[in-house]
Amino acid sequence: MTDLVKSESTSVAVLLGLAFERIRSAFDGPRWSGLRQSHLRIVGTIGPEGSRAADLARGLRMTKQGAGQLVATLLERGLVEQVPDPSDRRARLLVLTADGADLRRAVDEQLAALESRWAEEVGHAGYATFREVLERLAVGAP
Repeated sequence: MTDLVKSESTSVAVLLGLAFERIRSAFDGPRWSGLRQSHLRIVGTIGPEGSRAADLARGLRMTKQGAGQLVATLLERGLVEQVPDPSDRRARLLVLTADGADLRRAVDEQLAALESRWAEEVGHAGYATFREVLERLAVGAP
């Protein structure tokens, strides 16, 4: 594996995939059982007053149908609930339940711990540069 990572011919996609695998492995265990990173991304982006599923899908760059499937699982597990949107009674908002809010805090804590470990591994300045570059690439900024 180390030879693959250090090879100049290894694509950025492969390297990002390997890094993402480290993120996935941080969420192994019974608490996360049955939840994929996509579920956790939805839980992590629901606003404090709730969010419409279509807005979540657009923000996460996924289809409405894909987001709907993920939301169905979250509803089934009692992590989110749907409530009427006070600004448009025809629309529904997704809001975190108490269990969903607990899960969100746990995700945030787990990710913060992972990022802290990575900063220790590569140095805080190097990690700050990595985050800056990754943020620019994520939004397509020059």
